[in-house]
Amino acid sequence: MRNFFAYYEDDNTIGISSVGFGQSAIFFRQKDFIIRELFWFDGSEVVSLLSEDTEPSWVKTNHHLDLHDLFETDMFKPVMDATIELENNGKIIFDGAQLFVTYPPEVDIKQDTMKLLESMGYYASEEIFEFCRKNPGMHLLEMVFGMNPEELTDEFESILAYSKTLDN
Repeated sequence: MRNFFAYYEDDNTIGISSVGFGQSAIFFRQKDFIIRELFWFDGSEVVSLLSEDTEPSWVKTNHHLDLHDLFETDMFKPVMDATIELENNGKIIFDGAQLFVTYPPEVDIKQDTMKLLESMGYYASEEIFEFCRKNPGMHLLEMVFGMNPEELTDEFESILAYSKTLDN
């Protein structure tokens, strides 16, 4: 598992690598959204999953219906690139196997991020989030995979040292 993760406090954005589009579902909860771009690779070319004849519109009611359709489509035609606006200038960008989510400054992104991390086997999610708050940039999480908070020793020092090696 080679997940890199970052939290950028300045613009309330998280980034994580080696994920599928379906993992973005956590960040849609009770939020109005509009899908601006949605592409999949059909084996020979990149194809839009959005109808060219229809202008995208905001989903403001019955979110679950549109989300069901979106993620059901992903099961049969895996999304490789998506740009989705969330209410109040939030955004979800999925590019390949990288997910970036921005929430408005007044909205807590930490709780949803912790849910994502825990669903991926990173049980020290709060400690990971706080480490990344203090150390901006993408960090390899492999060293803390499957660990509970009480099991952590010097793993974050190792993560930081590895990140500095990569930066050089």
